[in-house]
Amino acid sequence: MKSNSLRSKIWKIWYLIIGSILFNIYKKIYYLKNPKKKPMEVTINLQKIKNNEVIYCIGDSHVGLFRKKIINEKNNIFKVFHIGPATAYNLIKKNNNTNSNEKILKIIKEQIPKKSKVILCFGEIDCRVHILKQAKLYNKDWKKIVNNCVKRYILFIKNLKRKNYKIIVFGIAPSSPDNIIKNPNYPAYGDQITRNKVTEYFNNLLEKRAKREGFEFISIFKKLIDGEYRTILYYLEDGVHLSSKTKPFVIKELKKKRLI
Repeated sequence: MKSNSLRSKIWKIWYLIIGSILFNIYKKIYYLKNPKKKPMEVTINLQKIKNNEVIYCIGDSHVGLFRKKIINEKNNIFKVFHIGPATAYNLIKKNNNTNSNEKILKIIKEQIPKKSKVILCFGEIDCRVHILKQAKLYNKDWKKIVNNCVKRYILFIKNLKRKNYKIIVFGIAPSSPDNIIKNPNYPAYGDQITRNKVTEYFNNLLEKRAKREGFEFISIFKKLIDGEYRTILYYLEDGVHLSSKTKPFVIKELKKKRLI
C-alpha cells in the first residue's frame, strides 16, 4: 500500500513538472505564430503600499498567486495559507473530505490577529469539475447548482466575518483551455467556454451577495478571457493556475477599493 501511495505521489509530481514545461512550450509557440494576440505587460506602482501591512490569504492551489513576486515588489504583503483542494461548496461542512472547515478555523484562531484582512480564494474547483457534472447527474439547470454553491460559501464567509475579520473574497479565475495536454491532477468537466460562463455567473452572484452581506469582493476574471469566453493563455502558468503576470491586476483591484 505504501509503495502504491509513493508511486502515485511521484506520478503527480511528474505530471506537475512535465505538464508545466509542455504548456509553456505550447504557449511560446502559440504567441510566436500569433504575435498580435499577445497582451501587453501590466505594470503597477507599488510605492504607495504600506510595507508593514499584512493581508492573509487562505485558499486552494490558486491562492499561490499571492505568493508570487513581481517586478519592483520589495516586500510581499501577502501571507499565504494553502489548505489543499477544497471546494467552496464544502467549506461550511465539518469533517468534509479535505477537512477544509477545520483547517481554516485553526489558521484563523492560531495565526491571524483579530481585525486583519483575510482574502478567501475558493470556487475554481467547483466551476472546473463539479457544477456541470452535478447539473447533468441530477438533470438540473447549472445555474441552480451555482446558486446553492454560492449560498453555502456565503454561510461560511459570514461565520468568519462574525469572528471580527475583514473578509475579502477573491473572484474565481477562468478555466483551463481545452486544447492543452490534460493533467490528471486537475480534471475538468465540460468545455472551456461553458465552464467560463459558469465561472462568470458564479462571480457575479458572489459579488452581489458580498455587497449585501457587507464584505469585499475583487475579481480579475474579465481581464483574463477573450470575447468568446476563452481563457487567455498568456496569463496562465501551467494551463490551470494564474502566472505572476496577473498579480498587478489584483494589486490594482485592491488599491481601487482602498484595501491597500
